[in-house]
Amino acid sequence: MRIGSGTATVPADAFTMAIQVRSYEVGRDGRIGLGSVLRYLEHLATEASTARGFDWRWYEAHGSAWVVRDMRLRLGTLPGIGERLELVTWLSSWGRVQAYREYAVWTPVSGHLLARGQARWAYVDRVRGTPLRLHDELMVRFGVPGYPMRAETLPVVAVPSSEDAVAQTLDLTARVYEADINQHINTTVYADWLSEGLAAALTPGGRWQARAAHITYARPALPGDTIRVETSRAPHGSRSLLVAQRITGAASGAEHVRATSLYLR
Repeated sequence: MRIGSGTATVPADAFTMAIQVRSYEVGRDGRIGLGSVLRYLEHLATEASTARGFDWRWYEAHGSAWVVRDMRLRLGTLPGIGERLELVTWLSSWGRVQAYREYAVWTPVSGHLLARGQARWAYVDRVRGTPLRLHDELMVRFGVPGYPMRAETLPVVAVPSSEDAVAQTLDLTARVYEADINQHINTTVYADWLSEGLAAALTPGGRWQARAAHITYARPALPGDTIRVETSRAPHGSRSLLVAQRITGAASGAEHVRATSLYLR
């Protein structure tokens, strides 16, 4: 299927859902941010699993859960309040303890592609967090039609000691309300922290929109943890900004998240 100015090949049996952007989801620029995009995709994946017969009760009964280990996104101009969106998801491949899930988001009126994504989900023991072998019935019911997102690598941000790169740190405390049913900080919250870290590193009043992102999740943070967001940035052409970030424990230095992103002015 071609969607507007972008392309996304959508399998016939992919799961589709419609949503409308709500007022409390947009930021000061009137558009949703990276965190809202990831919340849409997490909800979409949950609904797709439920539609196949695997709701939260099934996973709880089997002592298992899905957790995101890696997320890649390509983004267009993100929507504002009231805009109606179509979201679609499907599996492109799977292994013994993980699966790759694809995503596409577009506006149904114009057919304009807003986001294309791919996540590597790990199947784990919901208490210990250790990998579990996928149940055969999961893959039988989900199906694996393929059509993965084209692999792309963002350029490397210049080292912070160079004239063009800037390093900034931001410390914050992980809150109880940011934790999810698995008792640790929800993966979508890290995108909020990354955005906050970038905002602290930029000149106030500047408007930058994310165009691509690659986020890798190393270990979960817990409510009460003191978190440090490290941000390095460097110009990329005349209108773009390359950003490299890490989220670590402020005291331990243990890495929770590593991210690279491209922003357009």
